[in-house]
Amino acid sequence: MVFLTVYQREPHARQMGFDDIVQPKDYDERCQLAERTRDELELHDATILVDGMVDQSRELFGDLPSPAIVIGPDGLILDKLPWAEPAVLGPRLHELVTDATAARVAAGEPTPREALVQAIAAVRSQGAPTSQELDRLADAVAALGSEQAELTALGLAELVRHATTEPGLFGVAEGAGSTAFAADPVRHAALLASLAASFRGDPRIAPVLDRLDDLAGRDWPQQRGWARELRRELAGGDPVRKTGRR
Repeated sequence: MVFLTVYQREPHARQMGFDDIVQPKDYDERCQLAERTRDELELHDATILVDGMVDQSRELFGDLPSPAIVIGPDGLILDKLPWAEPAVLGPRLHELVTDATAARVAAGEPTPREALVQAIAAVRSQGAPTSQELDRLADAVAALGSEQAELTALGLAELVRHATTEPGLFGVAEGAGSTAFAADPVRHAALLASLAASFRGDPRIAPVLDRLDDLAGRDWPQQRGWARELRRELAGGDPVRKTGRR
């Protein structure tokens, strides 16, 4: 399950005790205000999407005051609540997840955890798994997400291992990991570092290094330094080392 926050127009700028909040005049100001909100509410691990100045999301989902929109894995809207209150949203999410699990069991389908266990077993049982088996593994990783982080990390490790011989799996592993650990920056950074180390010197790791740099921020200076070292290698400033990582 992934939670996304969409930042829109300030509903109470200069009102109701928000005298110091000024309505942004352009997109840059709106992004700055979104960052301020994130910092003041300590939402550092949250994914915040800043809407355009005409609030396109309101056109898509309705002009509700502070809504919570629940979207299923098939992209269909499952529920729409006018207020994103935890006391209301929590039980509703639990109900939807319970109903979905019951429907899978009734249809004889495995749970996300069972599907990932089966996918890992299928890949490990063969020296050269088929592309279909690897695709199923990637889908299972993304579906389970960080709910059971250790198992998800194990599935991602299998994808990274086979990506060294199956070039097309590079993007698959990166995408599945980004989806699974969208709200877990530590594990997301570990996945990116694993990909960068496995494909050291490969130009495809350039955006991976950029993302790793963003996640590391000021808290992980050693990781940022390592990412810069690999970036210099890509630029031809240093020979590629193939004797393992530091």
